[in-house]
Amino acid sequence: MLLLGDFSLVLLTLLQLYSISMMDVFLVLFILPFGILLPFPVGINALFSHGPRRSAGLARLYALWNLTSVVNVVVAFLCGYVHYNSSGKKQPSTQPWSIGMDENEWWIFPAGLVLCKLFQSQLINWHVANLEIQDRSLYSNDFELFWQS
Repeated sequence: MLLLGDFSLVLLTLLQLYSISMMDVFLVLFILPFGILLPFPVGINALFSHGPRRSAGLARLYALWNLTSVVNVVVAFLCGYVHYNSSGKKQPSTQPWSIGMDENEWWIFPAGLVLCKLFQSQLINWHVANLEIQDRSLYSNDFELFWQS
C-alpha cells in the first residue's frame, strides 16, 4: 500500500510541476536520472522476491533508491517554492470547474512524499533486519525458548 501511495504522490507531484512548467518536471526527473520514478519498480521487485537472502539484497537496493529519490523531492520543493515566490499574489480562480488546490498549497504533495519516504525507510530497515535474523526462535510464542541459549 505504501508503494502505491508513494507512486501516486510522485505522479501527482509531477503533474503539479507540469502545470507550473515543463522545465520543473525535467529538473525533478533528471537531477538524479529517474531517481523519483525508479523506487516503485525496485520496491515491487523486492516485495515479491523469494528467499530471505535475495529479498534482503533487493530490499537494500530499494532503500538506496528510496534515499536517492529524496534528492529529487527536494528539487521539487525548490521548484515549487521558486514558482510560488515569483508568481506573487494572484487572485483565486473564479471558474466553477476549478477544483484544484490554491497556489498557497503547492507544498502538500512534496511534503506528503517526504513523509511517505521517511516512513518507508524505517519500514524497510525493520524488514531487512527481520530477513537477516537467523535465529527463528525469535518468532516462537514460547517465551522460555527465546531466553534459552
